[in-house]
Amino acid sequence: MTNDELQAAAARIIKDGPARVLINADGEAVPPSRAKSMGIVPDVVLIRKDGWSLGAPPQFASVAVSLWKDEWVGFIKRGSRVAKPFNKKKR
Repeated sequence: MTNDELQAAAARIIKDGPARVLINADGEAVPPSRAKSMGIVPDVVLIRKDGWSLGAPPQFASVAVSLWKDEWVGFIKRGSRVAKPFNKKKR
């Protein structure tokens, strides 16, 4: 995924929210509206190379990373409007 594609995915995620939000350490994820109704707000949204996205609150961020560890290409932190490339060496 090019940087332009990554930023386009980020713009879509900022507008529409992530595809799913992680709600527990077992890797269970639900649509963003359901997570919000449960009081779970993602602090980070990971972007997979196919454009799919997974939000996670701080306590489950490492679980989210582990789910598709070789597939993540970028992430957005809450409050940011710019996606950053995922540095695979920091896992």
